Amino acid sequence: MFRPDQFYAEKTPATSERNIQCLQPNIFNLSKRIHPKPNIRHILKYLRQRREQHHNRHCSAQKLTRLPPSGSALTKVRTRLCGREITGRISKQGLEKECEAAAQEISAKENRNVAPYQYGTIFGYIDKQPGSEQRTKPYRYLAENVNWILTVDEQEAYIIQPHSIVELNEFISYLRKLEQEQADQSTELLCVIVGVQEASRSVDAGEEIWLPVVQCNHIFDFDPNPAVILRKLGQSGENTTTTAIANLLNLLRVRQNLGASDFERAQNFLAFRYPDIYETRTSGMLVSGEGNHNVQKDTEAFLLSIETQYSPSAAETTLVDVIFNYQRTISGRQFSYFASVDVSSLYPFLQSPLSDYIPTHG
Repeated sequence: MFRPDQFYAEKTPATSERNIQCLQPNIFNLSKRIHPKPNIRHILKYLRQRREQHHNRHCSAQKLTRLPPSGSALTKVRTRLCGREITGRISKQGLEKECEAAAQEISAKENRNVAPYQYGTIFGYIDKQPGSEQRTKPYRYLAENVNWILTVDEQEAYIIQPHSIVELNEFISYLRKLEQEQADQSTELLCVIVGVQEASRSVDAGEEIWLPVVQCNHIFDFDPNPAVILRKLGQSGENTTTTAIANLLNLLRVRQNLGASDFERAQNFLAFRYPDIYETRTSGMLVSGEGNHNVQKDTEAFLLSIETQYSPSAAETTLVDVIFNYQRTISGRQFSYFASVDVSSLYPFLQSPLSDYIPTHG
C-alpha cells in the first residue's frame, strides 16, 4: 500500500523550503491532506534522471546478452538431418575430472583400459552389485551435463538436446556402438536426428561459436556403405550394384543433407527408411527385336538425376514427390520413377510407393 508521506515531504522545522520527492509525478492527490504545490523543475529533473537510468540499464543488458548472429533460426522447424557423428563436449574442468575418475574406476573393475574420452562406455556403464541382481548406472549424471554436438560433413553443425531420458539413452547407445566398431576401418556409421530446430546459441559459455539447437525426438544410425546396403537387400538387390548404390547416395547428398526443408526431409526419409530405391528398376525395360534371343537387351540403366516437387494434397497435408530419372546405357532412352512422401508431421511416411512417373506438360 502506498502512503502519502512516501511521495511528499511536508514542511518541517529543519527545512526552510518546500521540497518534493515524487516517484510518480502524475499523482498529487493521494489523500485529503493539503500538500505543497510541486515544483515543475523538480519534476523535469526527476524525469531526466529516470530516463538516464533506463538508458544505462538497457546498455548494460546489451553488453551482458550476446545476440545470435544474423540468419540464425528463430522459429521452430521440423528437421530430419544426418551427421557423421554425435559427440559429447565437456566444457567444465570439474566435469572433465569426473570423467577421468570414472574411466579409472571402470578400468580397475573391468580389468581393461578405458580412456576418459570413451563417453559411450563411461555414460552407459552398468555397475552390477555383488551378490545382488540390482544394477545401477553410476555415471549417467555425466551424460546429462555435457553438450552434444552433431558433425555434418566434417564440420560442427548443430547442438543436439535430448528431448527426454529415452533420447539420452539413444545417444549413449550410438556412442557405444561407434566405439565398438572403431576397430573396423571400413565401418562408417552416420547419425540420423529427428527433431525440431530452434534458435542458435553459443556452444560453450564465453565462446564466439554459435550453432543451431535441435530438440531431438529420435536418433538412429545408418551405414552408407554400398556393400552393406546391397547385402541387406538380399535377393531383391540382384539387379543393382554397389556402384549404382553409391551413385544414388551421392545424388541424394546423404552426408551433406541438413534436412532443413520439406524436400530434404523427403529425400532423407527415402534414403534411410525405404530400401526399394536402391534397386535398379526394370519394369520399363526396352527390348530390341522382340522374339529374337540373339539381340542384346537394353536392360542396363544408370541414375541420371533426382528431382523433387510438391504434390497436390489436401489442406494441412504436405506431400513431396521425389522423382528418379534413369537413362538406358545403350539406347539413351530415359524413364523415371517417383515416390510420394508425407512430410506434414515430425515423422514423414510413405504416401505412395515407387511407381512409373509420367511427366505432365501444362
